[in-house]
Parts: sequence; C-alpha cells; structure tokens
Amino acid sequence: MVNPAKIPFLVYRDQLLPASEGFIPRQYCAFTRLAPLFVGTKRRMDGISQLPSPPYILGGNGLGDRIKRAAFKQFGTEPPGFAALVAAEPRLIHAQFGRGGALALPLARRLGIPLVVTFHGGDATKSKHYEPVLGLPLMPEKWAVKGIYLRRLPRLMATAPTLHCVSEFIRQTLIGRGFPPEKLVTLPLGIVVPPLDATRPTPPPLEKNYIFTAGRMVEKKGFSSLLKALALMPPATKLVIAGDGELKTALHREAQTLGLANQVKWVGWQSPDQIRIWLHHAAAVAVPSETSQNGDAEGLPSFLLEAMASARPVVGTRHAGIPEALRHEQNGLLVAERDPAGLAAALSFMLAHPEPALALGRAARTTVEQNFNAATQSQKFENLLQNVMARGSLTH
Repeated sequence: MVNPAKIPFLVYRDQLLPASEGFIPRQYCAFTRLAPLFVGTKRRMDGISQLPSPPYILGGNGLGDRIKRAAFKQFGTEPPGFAALVAAEPRLIHAQFGRGGALALPLARRLGIPLVVTFHGGDATKSKHYEPVLGLPLMPEKWAVKGIYLRRLPRLMATAPTLHCVSEFIRQTLIGRGFPPEKLVTLPLGIVVPPLDATRPTPPPLEKNYIFTAGRMVEKKGFSSLLKALALMPPATKLVIAGDGELKTALHREAQTLGLANQVKWVGWQSPDQIRIWLHHAAAVAVPSETSQNGDAEGLPSFLLEAMASARPVVGTRHAGIPEALRHEQNGLLVAERDPAGLAAALSFMLAHPEPALALGRAARTTVEQNFNAATQSQKFENLLQNVMARGSLTH
C-alpha cells in the first residue's frame, strides 16, 4: 500500500526481478517524497523479494491476457491490468533500460504522465539494439523491419523529458547515437557502504591470499582475460570467481586448458553478504571488464563500487565508466582491456606490495563514501524525478 504522504510513480521493468538487478530497487532506497510502484509483464521469483512492495504484473497466465500482453508490447494497446495503474494515480513513469522505455512509452501516453528512462550499459552500447531486425543491402531504411525499441526510439527521444545515464561513458555513447544531449543527465548509481568493522567478525573463506572477482559469466566481464593473466602469474597464486552464466562451461574448460585447475575456485552465485565476506578477506580484487564482440559494455559496474567500498586493492580496466570511479595510482590500478600481461603485472604488484596496495584500497573506499553512496545518489535521483514532475512534461 502506498504511503498517502508520498507521491506515487511507476517503475517499469519488464521482468520483475532478476536476482542480479538489486541495483534497481536500491535506486529508490532513500526516497522520502515519492513512492515507487513496480510494474512489469513477467514475475521473476529469483529476485522479486528484493522489491520493497508487491509489484503490478500486467495480466495473468490465461490465453486472453497473454494475447493482450503481446499486443501491448508490439502495438502499444491497453495492457491487461491497466485499470489498477489508473487507480494508483501515478505522476510519472521511470523505465529501467532503453527497451523498457520503449515498452513504457504507450503507458505514459495513455496515463498522460512524463517518462524518464535509465540507460545502464548494453542498452546503449549493443549494436543489435540500433540495427534493423531485417535489412538488406541497398534496401531503403523505411522498408527495413525494426524491433520495438528501434521502432519507437524517435518518439522516445522526442517526448521523454529526461534520459538518465549511469555514467558519463553511457551519456557520450548515446550522444554518438543521435540522442539529444540536452535531455541526457549523468548520475551514477550508488551502493550501500557498510562500516568496515561490520565485516570483521565474519568467518574467513577457506582460501588465503587470493584474488577475488564476481559477476555474470558473460563476455563483457572479462573473465577469460583474467584466466589468461592468472596463467602468467606464479603457480601459487589463487583466484576465486563468484557468479554464474552462459559462459560458465567455456570458462571452466579454458581454466583446465591453461593448467589452472588447482588455482581457480569457482563458488557460483553468492548473496551480497557472501560477496562482502569474500571481498573482506581478498588480497586483491580484479574487475577485468571489456567490450564484447557485439558491443555490449558496462555502464559503471556495481561490483567495482562494492570492491572499492571494501577498502581492498582493486585492479580494473580502462573500460566504460570504470575510470570515472577508479583512478590509476590514486585509488587503484587501471590496465587496458583484453591485456592479460598488463592485468597480471598489476595484480602481481598488489600482491607483492601490501602496504601501498592497502593505501590504494583505503583511498578507494573514501571515493565511494564521497561520490557513490546509495543514500546520497538516491536522494539526488528523487530530486531529478520530482523536477521532471514539476515541469509537467507529458509524453504525447
């Protein structure tokens, strides 16, 4: 139930909620004047418990509702469950990801309220999002078959009053794709910064003096480059990898091929509390992100900020928004993307020089405390949304 003292607004995420997207509800964690109402078309049980209130799922599992949902997505018709959204009297829609903005556009128009869209990473960088589904050489552009996002993109650019970017890298990428610069606002997301002493009583992992990394096992996370870097380091060096994903089997196979079976510990998906334990006891942390072959890139990885907040020595890549938080030789070390030798050298330095490495880690934590605190960033985002409401910009 919405607090009557707060102004309701909709948060559109088509799938509510993948477990890996805890950064979405965290975006509203310090709101005091606005009340988020989450809405989507698919319930995801793996992460739905992270939402602060039960979501609006547009329609049930019956054939009629499935047809209406498909028509809503493709043609912008009234979705099932629309009456409940009207009754909630929202003043704005905040859509997560570019495609979410395209899907929410008809809702904003029907409700007569402004639409704000947050771009996180791949939704700005992936080539496939900005290319026709079907297009032939010499075919006029107007004849090409376009997906929902590309089809609605001109209207989205024209009518959404504000487009939010989680890093300046994302903003510049969107400008390069023809987005209006005056509508693009850079505001990084934040993380919860726990007191350092809050993690000290936790039991240490079985491994000692290890390098730690975590994330979905997809190409842009750079785990393949990290394995190659490990192969260049002394055989006693240990690496712990947390996460799961489509490249899991391929990465396990690569580790075997590189002769790293006894150096890599795969711990699978870990809860935020477990991640903090691994971070706290790590000798160094690697964030080896890189641009995928299909253009997929990070915005500003949450794991980077979590590692920095743990005050551990962090080695990252000069990729996407990472250098906006991690500054070379000021609060960590940076290397080029897809550079196993450079990554190995930087990690080896952290392991061989613990005192300067820990000094970099302490500086990294200060950076997060000052610039990427979840409560502070959330309050700034609430101000942004309320300013959009005050302007009274409607999506037509």
